[in-house]
Amino acid sequence: MKKRGQVSVFMILGLLILLGVGIGIYFRQASIEEREFVRPELVPVKDFVESYVYMLGEEGIRRIGSTGGFIEIPAEIDRNPFSHLAIIPGGGLKLPYWYYQGRNTAPPLYAKDGIGSVQEQLSSYIKNNLKAYLAGFKAFEKEFLIKELKDITVDVVIGEKDVRINIFYPLEITDKAKNEVSLVSRFNVNLPVRLKEVYELASRIMETENREAFLENITINLMSMNPDIPFTGLRFSCPQLRWYLADIKTELQDTLYYQIPRIRIKNTDYFPFLADESVYEELGGYSVEDIYNDNLPEIEPPEDAYEYFHYFKDVKSPENDFRVGFLYLQDWGMELRANPSSNGVLKSNTGKGALDYLSFLCLNIYHFTYDVEYPVEVLIRDNKAFNNEGYVFRFAFPVVIDHNRGSREYTGITLPEFPETLVGDCEDFGEDVYDIRVTGINEYGEPAELSGVNISYNCYRFICSLGKTGPDVNVNRLRTGLPKSCGHGILIAEKNGYLKSEQQVLDDTNINIEITKLEKFNFSVLMHEYYANIDSFGEAKELEDYHIALISLQSHDRDELLQYKRYPFEPDSTKQSKTVELIDTSAKYRLDIILADERDNSFIGGYRGNWSYSYKDLVDKKRVVFHVLEYLPTPVGQEAQFEMMKFLEDDENYKERFKPKLR
Repeated sequence: MKKRGQVSVFMILGLLILLGVGIGIYFRQASIEEREFVRPELVPVKDFVESYVYMLGEEGIRRIGSTGGFIEIPAEIDRNPFSHLAIIPGGGLKLPYWYYQGRNTAPPLYAKDGIGSVQEQLSSYIKNNLKAYLAGFKAFEKEFLIKELKDITVDVVIGEKDVRINIFYPLEITDKAKNEVSLVSRFNVNLPVRLKEVYELASRIMETENREAFLENITINLMSMNPDIPFTGLRFSCPQLRWYLADIKTELQDTLYYQIPRIRIKNTDYFPFLADESVYEELGGYSVEDIYNDNLPEIEPPEDAYEYFHYFKDVKSPENDFRVGFLYLQDWGMELRANPSSNGVLKSNTGKGALDYLSFLCLNIYHFTYDVEYPVEVLIRDNKAFNNEGYVFRFAFPVVIDHNRGSREYTGITLPEFPETLVGDCEDFGEDVYDIRVTGINEYGEPAELSGVNISYNCYRFICSLGKTGPDVNVNRLRTGLPKSCGHGILIAEKNGYLKSEQQVLDDTNINIEITKLEKFNFSVLMHEYYANIDSFGEAKELEDYHIALISLQSHDRDELLQYKRYPFEPDSTKQSKTVELIDTSAKYRLDIILADERDNSFIGGYRGNWSYSYKDLVDKKRVVFHVLEYLPTPVGQEAQFEMMKFLEDDENYKERFKPKLR
């Protein structure tokens, strides 16, 4: 009996402890949330306070939505241009990244989950601003004497469907007419906005991106499918292939601008696909092996099937009626690097066949890897919030590609607040004045200091314009300072009709840059029949209507002077395409011409060799005549083709006899 009595006592003590804890929690919660009785004549005071609480609450929540969960952007984010997106480059509107250098930088929703929470920010915002709006209750000074008994306590409850703001602010209110004293201390406001659901959807999107790098995969796919962005390839063509990084960047930015908004999130109010979802699910059941084995689906794939399988993302969010949008603007900039590349130019590797005579069939091989970084903004809209006025929550993050692979581990490329290609006017000059002169052949064929030459300065981080050379105390020159933030940069001299020239700035302030003049020449192509079986050449004649000559003219000393021409000219040919530019002094070129028959796209002859001339050869000349051979009998079969190519490659007799002629 004694033992049973002890058990009963322990049970009773346990129940009392649980009851005490429960009562404590109840009264603590009730002390904040319970609505107190307010005399009718004091209701205007209560409504006055609650109206400003509502206003500040809505204002704070909207600011939280507009800046990715922050009412005030933390100083360490605001000062670091790489940790936020400048919505307007150079402006004050900034959107902090939710992911930066391999770590999550989103503010937590609840105070219990860490410092700087949305809950804590909203509470502080209301507390710090409410008294200023109440203005000492001067609006009621004729009717009441209102005395503050304690400071404001704010409790923000972010619920499933709304945000509740409970204020404990004890006020002693004296009715001047009745000389009655009352106490009002509790003020309660409900804000109809599903902040918790919106925040959780944003977090799921960010977590999925960090886990799967789906934006990176979309970007890589778009790049690899774009014929203007080289990845890996092999082409049989004579001219070396070249691409310009600036063009690739523009192409990629334009593509992303149109494609990123097509991303849709499952279980949200997304723009519907063209067909029922079951159609895409059926198509998704077919594997690559099925297609290879000609086991094709009977249904016709909808036009947006690619978008469904690549742009439609399941972030494991509960079904909701929110709208989600993704956005990229070209003004936000992009960091793009290609490997291998040099001075912004990507080039293919040209190779030859096993035998020398196969070198006429040029082989271009290329493989490029890219490092890419650009920002994306995500917008989530709740159209029902604030009594159908709507609410938008925005956040941003960088998309990071490292050597053609999505990378969420570490941000190896820093994204500047402004586009990284800075071209403009130089500022903040040093004290030294540089005397820049450009010499070359003038329009009269004489060596001279040239005017009208554009001078720019490449400081590696930026390129800026310095001005033009012009008359100055009986000479043509440009006197200018250089940015003191950059030493030993590259001066660039450019003028129409001349090759661009570059020279590094060292210690001398007197700088002379030599620039090479180009002269435009009209050109034509004449054909000679060559009878291989009797080693005999025919007279020069015009090309037949079905013949085409493809010309590659490469300067021996200036790699950038590479020209591709076609003859006869196409109907819509420009004046530029009907001329060749030759260096207006002694020069040497590598000349490759392919003669083809357009009726069957067959290779029937050409010319391959070096061509050089002296300055005196150019005097009073206006035209270049190129000569090609038509190899006869027309080579049929691989062996005959090899014989023709070997002849064009090795025979020095025809090369000397049929060199281009200046007329």
